[in-house]
Amino acid sequence: ASIVPVDLSGASRVMIRDISVTGAQLVIGEQADFPETFYLMMRPAVIASSPKMGCDRRWQAGAAMGVEFNGILPEDVLRALTGLRRALCTQAN
Repeated sequence: ASIVPVDLSGASRVMIRDISVTGAQLVIGEQADFPETFYLMMRPAVIASSPKMGCDRRWQAGAAMGVEFNGILPEDVLRALTGLRRALCTQAN
């Protein structure tokens, strides 16, 4: 996944640790300077287009950040994202 400022000026790669229809917990790594409002671009292989969700940063602690979506993530996208994660975890074990 990537964080993209609302002015589309650039992107920063992040990992989605946890996700629901209303928000997500992201692993942001070393970068600490993220805007309060941005887009989260998600690129799961099982979804034809890259979903872009508007987000507001709600908290940040070290390499983790919690975001609230500016809308509801469609259930089919959530299922695809969580199903993809389960499949990757199963393959790793």
